[in-house]
Amino acid sequence: MKALFLSTCALFLTLLSQAQFKKGDITLAGSLGFSQQTPKSDNGTTATSSYKVTNLQINPSIGWALSDDLIYGLNLSYSHGKTTFDPNNISKVNGYGAGIFLRKYAYLGSKFYFFSQGSLNANFGSQDQISNPSMSPNVTTHTTLINLNLYPGIAYSLNRHWQLETGFPQLLGLYYSHSTETDRYNGQPDVHSSVNGFGLSSVLGSTYQLSVGLRYFITKS
Repeated sequence: MKALFLSTCALFLTLLSQAQFKKGDITLAGSLGFSQQTPKSDNGTTATSSYKVTNLQINPSIGWALSDDLIYGLNLSYSHGKTTFDPNNISKVNGYGAGIFLRKYAYLGSKFYFFSQGSLNANFGSQDQISNPSMSPNVTTHTTLINLNLYPGIAYSLNRHWQLETGFPQLLGLYYSHSTETDRYNGQPDVHSSVNGFGLSSVLGSTYQLSVGLRYFITKS
């Protein structure tokens, strides 16, 4: 009986020693992306079309450890896109958002962890289609998207501060969306329309790729 008790204590202490973080630690993650493209096409002798596409995305994330297996945190996002077909035909897209998340870890052994994360996010965006008003309308669209997501994955502890992780960020989601559109015609009254949506989404059965990223832990001394 004594041997069983000592073995149980030893196993418990071993699991505690495998915890990569403890209460009060801070974790940082996120992504940054920028791209610029100039697609062109021709008929073999002269160019038939050419346009420029620019995209920027910034998605920082910060979390705080409530215990050695539970983290809560905040996600932020900003995006900007611009497509220029010609000086009289430009499309601009801007978006920003914020969300909260709660992540639970379970130690699997050999520095591997399983985690499940739930998040609630709100995103707001606008799109402006600017064109020659004598030929087609200028269109402005505003969109609001609120979603609840489930994110399972696997993490590997590289060292005390760095963690490599992979998973399905949008395995299961519940969302609500609202969008409004304004069409401005030359010499005509503006035309307004709106659309509301609600639904359930999942990446199961689709050709969805895993996400891969790094997470940094600021540990207390």
